Amino acid sequence: MAWTKTKYKGVYVFYWTPNWVSAGQHVFDHPYDLLTMLGVERAESNYGDSTFRLRAGFLGYDRETVQDINDFFDASWGRYRGFWLPSWHSDLVLTAGWAAIDTAFTAADIKWDEYWSPADVTGHHVLIRWPDGTFICREITSVVGGTTYNVNAAFGKACSAAEAPWVVVSFLYFVRFNQDEIEMKYYTTDVADIEFSFKTLQTVASTTTTSSSSSTTSSTA
Repeated sequence: MAWTKTKYKGVYVFYWTPNWVSAGQHVFDHPYDLLTMLGVERAESNYGDSTFRLRAGFLGYDRETVQDINDFFDASWGRYRGFWLPSWHSDLVLTAGWAAIDTAFTAADIKWDEYWSPADVTGHHVLIRWPDGTFICREITSVVGGTTYNVNAAFGKACSAAEAPWVVVSFLYFVRFNQDEIEMKYYTTDVADIEFSFKTLQTVASTTTTSSSSSTTSSTA
């Protein structure tokens, strides 16, 4: 499908799914300085939260998709501009369905208040993807009892109890590319594999808005 320039809170969403044939990378990073002057050594960090470094390959299965992914990279100016990236893992495992007008979902307890609530960005935003490829982005505003996750807007699409095990709820990271150049490995004249590395950012860009684009529904091939 053509790049629809999907946005969440005014910032582009990188919604292409990884090529699962190759193993991706998903590691923690918490840079620090070790002060070793006259006194006792001390570790000091300018990061309030740990960051994630992610790496994955993405398959452009036709010329249009290859061009769309390349255009997204160009629009981001390499490392310069931040955007949203789903983890594409089932970070929150649903235990029930919901109606289209609902603004909360039920999922397994991951101790959100203890581990994710203190973070500035990571763990506060999710991408919810249905088996048919449609998805929405929402912000978690609070968690009640460890299992009821309140979000900032109605889902706009129902999820039945039978469908819930197949609906993927992934954390939505605010990231930048961790590279300024890309290399495409072509298998045919139309199909190419592109590997990207990403790094999470501590805060959302100041250009982010909370307009009607904050909750979006789109689809992927």
